[in-house]
Amino acid sequence: MHQSLHRWAEVSGKCSLFINKKLFFLSCLCAGLMAVPTTIDVMGSLLFHKALTCSTELVEFLQVVVLFGGLGYVHDKRAHVYVEMILDKMPETWRPAFRLAFIGAAAVLFTVMARQLFLTGLDRFSSGEVSYDLHIPEYIFVLFAALGTLAAVVSFVADIIGELASLLEKASLEQVPEDEFREFRSDLKRAETLVYLTDNCGEIVLDKLFIRHLKKEFPRLQITAMVRGSDVLNDATMEDAEATGLTALVPCIGNGSSAPGTVLKNLSSDARRLLLDADMIIAKGQGNFESLYGEGLNPYYFFLCKCELFVQRFGLKQFAPVFAREDRIFRMN
Repeated sequence: MHQSLHRWAEVSGKCSLFINKKLFFLSCLCAGLMAVPTTIDVMGSLLFHKALTCSTELVEFLQVVVLFGGLGYVHDKRAHVYVEMILDKMPETWRPAFRLAFIGAAAVLFTVMARQLFLTGLDRFSSGEVSYDLHIPEYIFVLFAALGTLAAVVSFVADIIGELASLLEKASLEQVPEDEFREFRSDLKRAETLVYLTDNCGEIVLDKLFIRHLKKEFPRLQITAMVRGSDVLNDATMEDAEATGLTALVPCIGNGSSAPGTVLKNLSSDARRLLLDADMIIAKGQGNFESLYGEGLNPYYFFLCKCELFVQRFGLKQFAPVFAREDRIFRMN
């Protein structure tokens, strides 16, 4: 799949660069032309005490071309310096996610802008509005602004496809330990009850897909999903479970706690009893690992080791994925 995305990214990137180069050339041309009416205006004021009446209006129109004509090319060439400086200071593993968030937000914002500019341009075209001095139809420049904004959106989309392809390629290179996976399947076959501890609300959709696969693969297994008892950070709650349809797939229960993890002594009696009686537990995220480790439940942990403290305390590799049962977790190193 990542190979197909890479091809799409390459094609869309080339198209984006071709369009944005043409617009950028026009933008540079207009930037140079802006000097002409400005110079004439200044010289006229100094020598003849008479300004060029249309200079301000002409410069304003040229500014529209300069600004919107260069939007996409600036992104294609990574010329937004401050964004790149911020990304460069982040840990390398975090950069793709933050870059995707930035580009995604920009794509949405610019799409809304392009739509509004296009509608405004059509409105100006219908009304026949022209500029005051030069009597130039205003819709031409408004629609050009919409075109430049849309070209930037194409550039953003090409980048998003490329980032997703890179992430999928990197994920495909991650290897699940064969012995651990074999033991995992063996435990699933023997177990009658499984408690699945969720983590972030943004991941609960993927949790639902995974749980659906488990139900299909192991139909005898009774699965219960456990979420946080109330809002804490960005962790999943019953509201998220209901919104994603997880409650319709398997029984779901809040743990009765607002801690960003699963602290046994703070859980409701029902949640604690469910965990203690479970044949098997899957615990996602660092918060669940940190709070459950050493409690004697021996769950399977799924998380990304992001914390330097975990690296020092448990001897894990930083930014490495962890998939292991608690009693075997140190065999990974």
